[in-house]
Amino acid sequence: MKGIIPAAMMNFLCEYNKKEIWQMFDCIGGSSIGGIIALGSAGTLDGIHPVADHHEIVKIFEEHGNQIFNSNKYLGMWNNIMDKAKYDPNGLETLLSNYF
Repeated sequence: MKGIIPAAMMNFLCEYNKKEIWQMFDCIGGSSIGGIIALGSAGTLDGIHPVADHHEIVKIFEEHGNQIFNSNKYLGMWNNIMDKAKYDPNGLETLLSNYF
């Protein structure tokens, strides 16, 4: 599943260094799912505390991966051919609105 490997690597880095990701890096960014990981681990709602810690980021992908990513490979290929989004954005938008 997309996103789980970078999230697991970030989780390992945080566990190994006993720090959150935002405490180790000055700049955190990404595109697509990397941007969501960066926003979740470094973005704040109150200006102090991150939206999700490294454990929660992995948990999001484990529990909601099917909601974010369409599990039907053929539908994804068909949507690409028809010049539509590969994944239905409704699942991702719902998940993001719950966190942000």
